[in-house]
Amino acid sequence: MSDQMTATALAPIPTPIATETPTATQTPTPLPTATFTPTATPPPFTVGTLRALQNPGDPRVYIERALSAGIDTFDSAPTDGWTLIGRTNGAGENGTLRAFTVIEGVPYAAVQHSSKGCIVITPTSLAPRTQGQTRLVRIVTQNAAARCLGDWSGFVP
Repeated sequence: MSDQMTATALAPIPTPIATETPTATQTPTPLPTATFTPTATPPPFTVGTLRALQNPGDPRVYIERALSAGIDTFDSAPTDGWTLIGRTNGAGENGTLRAFTVIEGVPYAAVQHSSKGCIVITPTSLAPRTQGQTRLVRIVTQNAAARCLGDWSGFVP
């Protein structure tokens, strides 16, 4: 055995980087924030004298007919030249409006429902609307994913 040792060169130990200790008068810079809307309110879908819309923060979907169609004389609130001819009415129908079409004068709205998938709704009546009436909708079909994508091909009410 040899009493000789072999020295190995080691990398120098780095010098610590000076850091600043915050004082009581310093305030931290706030992090940037972002506004996030999980479900954006879609714009109204209009086909001729019929439209479907959803108001910000309201889970109901509304189907309206223009007064210019010459069928209705009552302008439901807000007075904007349109009258309500059908709306969703609670957990069974409420959801996010995704698409809208009119087939042979009958309006159909595709709504993304939380448990039923994509449902297609239509007003229960297309008769002229008078003041004081509540107009609801009925579900025509459910689990109709293509309709929520705006694909109405092959749709038979």
